[in-house]
Amino acid sequence: MHSGNGVRQGGILSPFLFGIYIDELSSQLQSKHIGCRLSNIIVNHLLFADDAVIFAPSAKGLQQLLDICSEFAATHNVVFNVKKSQCIIVPLKIM
Repeated sequence: MHSGNGVRQGGILSPFLFGIYIDELSSQLQSKHIGCRLSNIIVNHLLFADDAVIFAPSAKGLQQLLDICSEFAATHNVVFNVKKSQCIIVPLKIM
């Protein structure tokens, strides 16, 4: 038998409960003011259910945001699945 923390996969309340738990991470990321600009808004993460996407305009900025995620994980008993994690670089072309 496996015992662990978390919310039930597929549970109707699971995304809502996870959202409440992970809200502090969202606040910490947003407070850094590092991210990609959409008009006058800085976007550096999207969270849905148990998925997270982190955006940064530079490798240094991305590392700072990942450090926040790592510290949050250590202090809140959250495990990020590195096997499902990816890093994508999209070069910006200015016309």
